[in-house]
Amino acid sequence: MVRAAYPTMELIARFVIVPLAFASLLSGLIQSLGTPWGLFRHYWVLVKLLLTVFATVVLLKKMPLIGYTARRAAETPLPSAALRMAGIPLVVHAAGGILVLLVVTILSVYKPWGLTRYGRHKQQERRYQSPKSPQAVGVKAMSDSENGATGAGLSRGLRFFLAAGIAVFLVVVHVTTSLAMVFTTVIDLWH
Repeated sequence: MVRAAYPTMELIARFVIVPLAFASLLSGLIQSLGTPWGLFRHYWVLVKLLLTVFATVVLLKKMPLIGYTARRAAETPLPSAALRMAGIPLVVHAAGGILVLLVVTILSVYKPWGLTRYGRHKQQERRYQSPKSPQAVGVKAMSDSENGATGAGLSRGLRFFLAAGIAVFLVVVHVTTSLAMVFTTVIDLWH
Protein backbone atom coordinates (compact mmCIF):
# COMPACT_ATOMS: atom_id res chain seq x y z
CA MET A 1 0.00 0.00 0.00
CA VAL A 2 2.81 2.44 0.91
CA ARG A 3 4.69 1.57 -2.28
CA ALA A 4 1.68 2.73 -4.32
CA ALA A 5 0.84 5.72 -2.10
CA TYR A 6 4.06 7.69 -2.57
CA PRO A 7 4.16 7.54 -6.39
CA THR A 8 0.46 8.42 -6.43
CA MET A 9 1.17 11.33 -4.09
CA GLU A 10 3.83 12.60 -6.49
CA LEU A 11 1.45 12.40 -9.46
CA ILE A 12 -1.35 14.14 -7.59
CA ALA A 13 1.03 16.84 -6.35
CA ARG A 14 2.58 17.40 -9.78
CA PHE A 15 -0.56 17.28 -11.92
CA VAL A 16 -3.31 18.47 -9.55
CA ILE A 17 -2.04 20.40 -6.53
CA VAL A 18 0.65 22.50 -8.27
CA PRO A 19 -1.69 23.56 -11.12
CA LEU A 20 -4.43 24.35 -8.61
CA ALA A 21 -1.97 26.46 -6.58
CA PHE A 22 -1.21 28.51 -9.70
CA ALA A 23 -4.94 28.64 -10.52
CA SER A 24 -5.54 29.97 -7.02
CA LEU A 25 -3.00 32.73 -7.60
CA LEU A 26 -4.47 33.54 -10.99
CA SER A 27 -8.08 33.58 -9.82
CA GLY A 28 -7.16 35.70 -6.80
CA LEU A 29 -5.45 38.23 -9.03
CA ILE A 30 -8.40 38.29 -11.45
CA GLN A 31 -10.89 38.74 -8.62
CA SER A 32 -8.88 41.41 -6.84
CA LEU A 33 -8.29 43.42 -10.00
CA GLY A 34 -11.85 43.01 -11.26
CA THR A 35 -13.68 43.90 -8.06
CA PRO A 36 -13.80 46.95 -5.78
CA TRP A 37 -11.68 45.11 -3.17
CA GLY A 38 -8.57 45.74 -5.24
CA LEU A 39 -5.18 44.12 -4.79
CA PHE A 40 -3.50 46.67 -2.54
CA ARG A 41 -6.48 48.45 -0.94
CA HIS A 42 -7.20 46.12 2.00
CA TYR A 43 -4.78 44.44 4.37
CA TRP A 44 -6.64 41.12 4.33
CA VAL A 45 -6.36 40.86 0.53
CA LEU A 46 -2.63 41.60 0.72
CA VAL A 47 -2.12 38.99 3.46
CA LYS A 48 -4.06 36.42 1.42
CA LEU A 49 -1.88 37.15 -1.61
CA LEU A 50 1.33 36.82 0.41
CA LEU A 51 0.18 33.58 2.06
CA THR A 52 -0.83 32.08 -1.29
CA VAL A 53 2.50 33.03 -2.87
CA PHE A 54 4.36 31.65 0.17
CA ALA A 55 2.44 28.35 0.12
CA THR A 56 3.01 27.96 -3.64
CA VAL A 57 6.76 28.59 -3.28
CA VAL A 58 7.04 26.08 -0.42
CA LEU A 59 5.10 23.53 -2.47
CA LEU A 60 7.42 24.00 -5.44
CA LYS A 61 10.48 23.68 -3.18
CA LYS A 62 9.11 20.41 -1.73
CA MET A 63 8.38 18.82 -5.11
CA PRO A 64 11.93 17.35 -5.39
CA LEU A 65 11.49 15.72 -1.95
CA ILE A 66 8.15 14.29 -3.03
CA GLY A 67 9.77 12.94 -6.20
CA TYR A 68 12.67 11.45 -4.21
CA THR A 69 10.25 9.76 -1.81
CA ALA A 70 8.22 8.35 -4.71
CA ARG A 71 11.36 6.97 -6.38
CA ARG A 72 12.56 5.39 -3.13
CA ALA A 73 9.15 3.79 -2.58
CA ALA A 74 9.24 2.34 -6.10
CA GLU A 75 12.57 0.58 -5.50
CA THR A 76 12.43 -3.20 -5.16
CA PRO A 77 13.67 -3.43 -1.56
CA LEU A 78 11.57 -0.98 0.43
CA PRO A 79 13.92 1.24 2.47
CA SER A 80 11.52 1.99 5.32
CA ALA A 81 13.99 4.12 7.33
CA ALA A 82 14.67 6.38 4.34
CA LEU A 83 10.96 6.63 3.61
CA ARG A 84 10.23 7.54 7.22
CA MET A 85 12.91 10.22 7.19
CA ALA A 86 11.57 11.69 3.95
CA GLY A 87 7.94 11.28 5.02
CA ILE A 88 8.19 13.33 8.22
CA PRO A 89 8.91 16.66 6.47
CA LEU A 90 6.15 15.91 3.98
CA VAL A 91 3.63 15.45 6.79
CA VAL A 92 4.81 18.65 8.52
CA HIS A 93 4.56 20.67 5.31
CA ALA A 94 1.16 19.19 4.46
CA ALA A 95 -0.10 20.23 7.91
CA GLY A 96 1.37 23.70 7.36
CA GLY A 97 -0.37 23.89 3.99
CA ILE A 98 -3.71 23.02 5.56
CA LEU A 99 -3.12 25.68 8.22
CA VAL A 100 -2.39 28.29 5.52
CA LEU A 101 -5.57 27.29 3.68
CA LEU A 102 -7.59 27.69 6.88
CA VAL A 103 -6.10 31.14 7.56
CA VAL A 104 -6.81 32.25 3.99
CA THR A 105 -10.40 31.00 4.29
CA ILE A 106 -10.89 32.81 7.60
CA LEU A 107 -9.51 36.01 6.06
CA SER A 108 -11.92 35.66 3.15
CA VAL A 109 -14.92 35.23 5.42
CA TYR A 110 -14.22 37.78 8.18
CA LYS A 111 -12.19 40.39 6.22
CA PRO A 112 -10.36 41.81 9.26
CA TRP A 113 -8.30 45.01 9.49
CA GLY A 114 -8.89 48.13 7.50
CA LEU A 115 -7.67 49.87 4.42
CA THR A 116 -4.00 50.11 3.53
CA ARG A 117 -2.40 53.52 3.07
CA TYR A 118 -2.93 53.11 -0.69
CA GLY A 119 -6.58 52.16 -0.11
CA ARG A 120 -7.18 55.19 2.11
CA HIS A 121 -5.54 57.40 -0.52
CA LYS A 122 -7.76 55.96 -3.29
CA GLN A 123 -10.84 56.38 -1.10
CA GLN A 124 -9.96 60.03 -0.42
CA GLU A 125 -9.27 60.54 -4.13
CA ARG A 126 -12.72 59.24 -5.07
CA ARG A 127 -14.37 61.34 -2.40
CA TYR A 128 -12.83 64.60 -3.60
CA GLN A 129 -13.22 64.10 -7.35
CA SER A 130 -15.18 66.84 -9.03
CA PRO A 131 -18.76 65.86 -9.88
CA LYS A 132 -19.49 65.03 -13.50
CA SER A 133 -21.33 67.62 -15.52
CA PRO A 134 -24.90 66.70 -16.44
CA GLN A 135 -24.17 67.45 -20.12
CA ALA A 136 -21.87 64.41 -20.38
CA VAL A 137 -23.83 62.21 -22.75
CA GLY A 138 -23.17 60.02 -25.74
CA VAL A 139 -19.80 58.38 -26.25
CA LYS A 140 -18.19 60.04 -23.23
CA ALA A 141 -20.89 58.74 -20.90
CA MET A 142 -20.70 55.30 -22.49
CA SER A 143 -16.97 55.04 -21.81
CA ASP A 144 -17.20 56.42 -18.27
CA SER A 145 -15.72 54.05 -15.70
CA GLU A 146 -18.65 54.64 -13.33
CA ASN A 147 -20.98 53.18 -15.92
CA GLY A 148 -18.80 50.08 -15.99
CA ALA A 149 -18.32 50.16 -19.76
CA THR A 150 -15.09 50.24 -21.68
CA GLY A 151 -14.26 51.63 -25.09
CA ALA A 152 -14.71 48.17 -26.55
CA GLY A 153 -18.30 48.01 -25.28
CA LEU A 154 -17.85 45.21 -22.72
CA SER A 155 -18.72 46.07 -19.15
CA ARG A 156 -16.15 45.49 -16.42
CA GLY A 157 -18.29 42.75 -14.90
CA LEU A 158 -18.64 40.98 -18.23
CA ARG A 159 -14.88 41.15 -18.82
CA PHE A 160 -14.30 39.78 -15.33
CA PHE A 161 -16.71 36.87 -15.78
CA LEU A 162 -15.35 36.14 -19.24
CA ALA A 163 -11.75 35.99 -17.94
CA ALA A 164 -12.81 33.95 -14.91
CA GLY A 165 -14.82 31.57 -17.09
CA ILE A 166 -11.86 30.95 -19.38
CA ALA A 167 -9.59 30.39 -16.38
CA VAL A 168 -12.05 27.95 -14.78
CA PHE A 169 -12.46 26.11 -18.08
CA LEU A 170 -8.69 25.71 -18.46
CA VAL A 171 -8.32 24.52 -14.87
CA VAL A 172 -11.14 21.98 -15.26
CA VAL A 173 -9.63 20.62 -18.48
CA HIS A 174 -6.20 20.39 -16.89
CA VAL A 175 -7.49 18.73 -13.70
CA THR A 176 -9.59 16.15 -15.56
CA THR A 177 -6.68 15.14 -17.80
CA SER A 178 -4.36 15.03 -14.79
CA LEU A 179 -6.79 12.89 -12.81
CA ALA A 180 -7.12 10.53 -15.75
CA MET A 181 -3.33 10.18 -15.81
CA VAL A 182 -3.19 9.61 -12.04
CA PHE A 183 -5.90 6.94 -12.12
CA THR A 184 -4.24 5.21 -15.07
CA THR A 185 -0.92 5.15 -13.21
CA VAL A 186 -2.52 3.84 -10.00
CA ILE A 187 -4.26 1.07 -11.94
CA ASP A 188 -0.95 0.19 -13.63
CA LEU A 189 0.80 0.06 -10.23
CA TRP A 190 -1.79 -2.30 -8.82
CA HIS A 191 -1.56 -4.67 -11.79
